Amino acid sequence: MNTFSIKEIAFGSKDYKKALAIREEVLRAPLELSFLQEYVIPFYANLGYTVYGDRFESVTLPHFCMQKHLA
Repeated sequence: MNTFSIKEIAFGSKDYKKALAIREEVLRAPLELSFLQEYVIPFYANLGYTVYGDRFESVTLPHFCMQKHLA
């Protein structure tokens, strides 16, 4: 019989980053999904949003601030 164990991983730790990489490779990449916000920028640009400021990390993932001017 197969067994498995569960381990609590501290947020931001080396193991946490490894788990994110595995999840990206095994679950998201085959479906052409990504945690990387760069992939959704064209979607929001088509809705009238623009990027402002520099790229930053939040919860260990890259982000960009975006804004939309309302008429």
